[in-house]
Amino acid sequence: MDMNTAAKFLFVMDPYETLNLETETSLLLMQELIERGQSVYWLQQEDLSLVHDQPMGLVFPVTGADPLQRAEPAWSNLAGLMRCWKESGGKSESPSQTITLLHSLNAVALRSR
Repeated sequence: MDMNTAAKFLFVMDPYETLNLETETSLLLMQELIERGQSVYWLQQEDLSLVHDQPMGLVFPVTGADPLQRAEPAWSNLAGLMRCWKESGGKSESPSQTITLLHSLNAVALRSR
């Protein structure tokens, strides 16, 4: 990835109200990515759906994470993300495979708990 090109990172998160803000590291990572000029997006598991056999999600652009600031959400087709994940077998067996997968996706999917 060209260091001058902004990547897009999608975080699959629990509702903000349920997060333990004292231990939640996803927000710190989001803020660091934003400060480095990357695009950050928030998706909650309950906002995933299948529309005409296409995976869709209600995605919020994150404009700040300390405190959390989200722009208006939009329904987004997640087929590209799902296709890459399926091609990887839905898993990676080593850190280098994880990095390669993340590099090809330009996305990070995390679930806090």
